[in-house]
Amino acid sequence: LGVPFECISPDIDEKAIRDPDPAVLVMKLAHAKADALLAHLSLVPGETEGETLLLTSDQVVVFEGEIREKPESEEEARTFIRGYHLKLTTSPLEI
Repeated sequence: LGVPFECISPDIDEKAIRDPDPAVLVMKLAHAKADALLAHLSLVPGETEGETLLLTSDQVVVFEGEIREKPESEEEARTFIRGYHLKLTTSPLEI
């Protein structure tokens, strides 16, 4: 599309944002990211013309009733993947 863009990582503590409902949790995380980025964007000198489109998102996995976010270590990632694999290979496929 030829639209110039910039990727900026927000400086937030995602682990400090909690909610037992995964749909609510991802919205809280996305909003926190947007708030942090908006504060950053308002500090950019000389950029007063035009419009800015800010996109944020987040995702979590719910596996067997447990919210799983980004693994904190390689071992945790392997544990997650192992669990997904076992579930797929030991459960009948639903079509």
